[in-house]
Amino acid sequence: MISAFAVGEANILETLTNIIKLWEETNFVVKQYRDTKDRFFITEVDELIVQLEDNQMTVQTSMGSKFVAEIRDTVEEWEKKLGYISDCIDEWLVFQKSWMYLENIFNAEDIQK
Repeated sequence: MISAFAVGEANILETLTNIIKLWEETNFVVKQYRDTKDRFFITEVDELIVQLEDNQMTVQTSMGSKFVAEIRDTVEEWEKKLGYISDCIDEWLVFQKSWMYLENIFNAEDIQK
C-alpha cells in the first residue's frame, strides 16, 4: 500500500518535472513588424497553445489523483502558473490584433493630418 502511493506520487512528480522543464525551455517566436526596427509581434502560437492545454489537462488530472496529497502545493502552484501563461497569451494576442488593426488606420495620411 505504501509503495503504491510512493510510486503514484513519483509518477506525478516525474510528469510535473517534465512540464516544468518544457516551460523553462519554451521560447516565444517573435518577428519584426513590417520594416520597423523596434516593433515585433508574436507568431507560431498554435503549437504552443496546444502544448499549454495538454499540460493544463495533465496537471488537472494529477490534482484529482489520490497520490497527490503530499505534493499538492507544488501541483497547485503549477496549475496556477499554467493558467497565468494562458491568460497572458490570450491577452497578448487580443492586444496584438487590435494594435495591428489600429496601426494601419493611424498611419493613413488623411488621419495623420
